[in-house]
Amino acid sequence: MDSTASTADTLPQGSRLQNYRIVRLLGRGGFGVIYLATDVSLGHRVAIKEYLPSDIARRSDDNRVRPNHASDGTLYQWGLDRFVKEARNLVRFRHPNIVRVSALFQENNTAYMVMDFEEGLSLRQHVRTPQNRSERALKRLIEPIAQGLSEVHRQGFIHRDIKPGNLLVRKDASPVLLDFGSARLASRHATQGLTALVSSGYAPLEQYNPESEEQQGPWSDIYALGGVLYFCIAQKHPADSTQRSLAIVNGKADPLIAASIVGKDHYSAAFLSAIDWALSVRIADRPQMLGDWIPALYAIDVPPDASEATQLFFDQQTRLASTPTQRTTRSATPRGTTHSTQLDDESRTLLDDENWDRAVATAERHGTARMNKQQTLAATSYAAEARKRFRLGWLLSFIGFAVIATVLWVGYNHLISMMERQQADLSAQRLAADEALARAEQARQEAIAAIAEQRERQAEQIRLGAERLVSERDAERSRLDEQSKAAAAAESSDKDNTQAEAADAQALAEAKAEAEANIRAEVAAKAKAEREARAAAAKAAEEKAEQERVEREKRAAEAERKQAAQRNQQNSLLDQARAALTENDLGTARDALRQAQRIELSNAQIEQVEQAIDAGEANAREPISDDEFERIVGEFHQLKQAIERGDVRGIKRLTQNDGAQLELFVRLIDGFERLEVSITGIRARDADKSIVGNLRINRMIRSNGDRTTPSSSYQDRPIKSRRVNGIWSDIIW
Repeated sequence: MDSTASTADTLPQGSRLQNYRIVRLLGRGGFGVIYLATDVSLGHRVAIKEYLPSDIARRSDDNRVRPNHASDGTLYQWGLDRFVKEARNLVRFRHPNIVRVSALFQENNTAYMVMDFEEGLSLRQHVRTPQNRSERALKRLIEPIAQGLSEVHRQGFIHRDIKPGNLLVRKDASPVLLDFGSARLASRHATQGLTALVSSGYAPLEQYNPESEEQQGPWSDIYALGGVLYFCIAQKHPADSTQRSLAIVNGKADPLIAASIVGKDHYSAAFLSAIDWALSVRIADRPQMLGDWIPALYAIDVPPDASEATQLFFDQQTRLASTPTQRTTRSATPRGTTHSTQLDDESRTLLDDENWDRAVATAERHGTARMNKQQTLAATSYAAEARKRFRLGWLLSFIGFAVIATVLWVGYNHLISMMERQQADLSAQRLAADEALARAEQARQEAIAAIAEQRERQAEQIRLGAERLVSERDAERSRLDEQSKAAAAAESSDKDNTQAEAADAQALAEAKAEAEANIRAEVAAKAKAEREARAAAAKAAEEKAEQERVEREKRAAEAERKQAAQRNQQNSLLDQARAALTENDLGTARDALRQAQRIELSNAQIEQVEQAIDAGEANAREPISDDEFERIVGEFHQLKQAIERGDVRGIKRLTQNDGAQLELFVRLIDGFERLEVSITGIRARDADKSIVGNLRINRMIRSNGDRTTPSSSYQDRPIKSRRVNGIWSDIIW
């Protein structure tokens, strides 16, 4: 990365990222930005690398990084996942001459890798001083880098981007290897998109072909180290490996002038020959491991001025070299080649433009005097094959991206469709509930109105009846008054009729009393009718209220039934998450938890499962340490010793309870004097955080000395120990 890069599209000075404050920009490239930052808690400076692929993403006003277009989203997320995965892999490297990754976090829709901040001079600046270009100084420079790189190779990784710009010399003259942004597992299953990220002059030919990742290995980094030393002695970059290969195929001289010529009279012949050996174009002509190449730089014998660390390094590499490998042994003899002529400018331009046919034609036209028919046919075949591989690589890359984009698009549409259907179902249920409530409210209002109307009619009837009774009573009183007046008149006119008048008065009083009794009876009847009407209205209201209560209870029961079903579904999903955790399947566990959280019911178990998943993910991010590996390997060998001693209790203590396996070994221990067993193939698997091996019964020896070999059905059995939430299990067999 260029330290003088523009600050456009970068985080401003003083920005906060979790516990870090940005100080200034250190550099940027096509796939990321590096800042100098301060850890505000500890008060020390760090370097923070931010994932920001400038060709497909940009920073918005709120500091979030977003893809430029919707079509770039899949590619951006793929690169982000690679960045996070690589950072987690790099945490395992602990070497004083390799920059240390100390933390990783995600924010602003991107990820940040926290590294130690290293100060010093770049290798370009360092070797400008003549004494720093001496053979002795260069050997002291390359020795610790080779030690650190050997540790990287031992763990199954290669750097892939060693160049002068990625080497820093500290103030104490110790070197450090920077920017492992291109480091990946040396596996053919690794994503091929980053393979084409090469540095011209320092990348071997196998790194230019996206389809040949299985051909890359420690020898690829050795080529780059040879290029770095070539730069130091020649003060210029080596020729590009593609130009060298095409020149050689076309019968031209290698455009790279050999180090044995460039550094003649200034460096030892063995040292220069070792550099030429590392820069061999063919993989088979290069050293296959650092243990082969580094001693060649010292002419095999360690010089008197070499440090003790160098001697330890040679011892380590000798042990590694003695370990059997699956790779066929390559040539171990450095090859120096004399270079005299350069590829003509026209052919080189055409090759750079990948115009293979015209390049071959030009090479044939200009080099007829130096090429025979067989060389011409070889050049033509190479160009056709190169063009075919180039087009096939692009086609496969395009098809791969298209398939990934299609799968993601279909999955996205399916998810959206499912969410829309669920939303529609919820909306329909809510609408039905609202309509039912509206109908119930309307019925209640109608019942209240009917009762009020009935009461008004009854009150009107009672009022009219009372008015009629009052009117009749007044009429009767008027009649009685008239009769009284007539009786009084008769009494005054005829005093002789006193007895008759008295009888009439008595009759009048009786009639008056009878009329008043009739009026009271009618009023009582009206009051009774009113009471009965009120009772009927009250009974109707009670019946309506009872009907509403039954409807409410029915709705409540239905809601409770739905809630119980949702609760059962939620508990089932939580059980699935727990089962997946038991199998260390964190992705399935997280999916089941998310589905359970979508069911909006309070459940104390959700937080417990989420904490367990978080702990599992934290366990998955923590790589298997060397101490853990050595401890489990020690338990494997304790099991081997317990079997050979016939120690059944020791076997039970070291293994999980497996009746069949234990019973088998108890029978073998009882039936034979001694068992000879071995444990092979021990390896660590970071994918499921386990250490596995193979337990083999080699021979079974009876007390009389007879020996037998077990049948293949039970001679071998896999053994394993898994780390779950930071705790290693007993041996599983």
